[in-house]
Amino acid sequence: HLKINSLSTTSTHFTGTLYELSTLKFLKDYLKVTGLVHSGGTSDNGIDIRGYWDLSQYVTLAKTENIEEEDIIKKKTIIVNGSRIKPLILKKLYNGNNPLKINLLVQCKAYQSKLPPTTIRELSGIFNYNVNNLNKNKSILMIVTPNTLTHQALREFNNCRFGMMLVNLKLLGLKDSKMDRFTIASYKGGTLDGFYLNPYCKAMLEGIDINTEMK
Repeated sequence: HLKINSLSTTSTHFTGTLYELSTLKFLKDYLKVTGLVHSGGTSDNGIDIRGYWDLSQYVTLAKTENIEEEDIIKKKTIIVNGSRIKPLILKKLYNGNNPLKINLLVQCKAYQSKLPPTTIRELSGIFNYNVNNLNKNKSILMIVTPNTLTHQALREFNNCRFGMMLVNLKLLGLKDSKMDRFTIASYKGGTLDGFYLNPYCKAMLEGIDINTEMK
C-alpha cells in the first residue's frame, strides 16, 4: 500500500503506519488480543486499532502468585476520582470459567517527544465518543508510544474517569539499509519498554496480575 502510493519512508504517515503495524504484532503475539481491526486514517473515529483482550490468562497467573480472591470479593467497589468501580475479576468469579474479555481501543502515537496534556484531553473525548456508559467499565483505552507523558499530561491521565493504559513500545529500525523499507519483516524493534495504568484502570484490574507478563 505504501509502495503503491510512492510514500516517502521519512514521512510521518509512513512512520505512523509502520508503528501501528508493529503495535498490531505486539497485541496479537504478546497480549493475545483477538478480533483485531486496524482502521487508522481519517474515518477511524480516533481509534487506530480495536480488539478483545481476554484477561482470564492473567487471573490464572494471579492465582499462582497466591493472590487471595476472597479479599477482592470483600471489596465490592473501589472509589477513584469520585467514581465507584467494580473490579473486573468479580465478573470472572461470578461467572465461573467464562472468558473475561474487555474491549480494547488503541491509539498509536509515534512521537519522539513526551505526550502533552492536549493529547490526553483529546483521547478522553475519543473514548467518550466511542464507548457508551454501559460498556465504560468493560473497556480500556491503550495509548502506545515510544515516549512518556509530560508532568501535566500525567496528572490529566491519572484524573481520567475511565480505564487508560500507557504502553511504551520501541520504534522499529531497519535491520539492514539494503533491505526493503516497505516490508515489515525488514525491521527490528517494537519491543516493550514499560507500561503504566491510571488509577481507574488499576481499580478495574484489581486482582488481575498483568505485571507477570508485561515486564
